[in-house]
Amino acid sequence: MVRAPLAGVCAQLGVPLVEVDVDKDRGLWGTYSERVPVVLWHGVVIAEGRFDPRTVAEAVACDPSAR
Repeated sequence: MVRAPLAGVCAQLGVPLVEVDVDKDRGLWGTYSERVPVVLWHGVVIAEGRFDPRTVAEAVACDPSAR
């Protein structure tokens, strides 16, 4: 499960981790809504769903306004 390490990385970096409802396409059956964890940095989603938490650390490290 990615949420636990991701939450830890976000807490260390001071980056908000929130869950949002994302509409997924179900083809002929329409759409359904799914709760997806996303990482916000200056109001922009920099990562979502299942991903390597290092992505967040790299995005924050590359942001000149973070210094």
